[in-house]
Amino acid sequence: METDRPSTADALHHDYVESAEALAPADAFDPVIEAYKKDVDRTLLWETLRMTVDERARNMQSAIRSLEKLRGLAARDTGKVRAQTEVPT
Repeated sequence: METDRPSTADALHHDYVESAEALAPADAFDPVIEAYKKDVDRTLLWETLRMTVDERARNMQSAIRSLEKLRGLAARDTGKVRAQTEVPT
């Protein structure tokens, strides 16, 4: 039994095409975007895009471990400073 309704995939594709057509052309000049571009290291973007999903996940996990280590060191050092500055009662 066929219906005249498009499939979900067809409907999604149609919505995507319509929304993409509503966007500005890729070569449009936007001064706000141009202002931000000067602060973006595009080589890092390209390097990341060349990685597989697994490589990106491993890099993120490594960054999280490093951050946790830094937080632990900061907490330990903060405790030392407090201990040194406390006045005995």
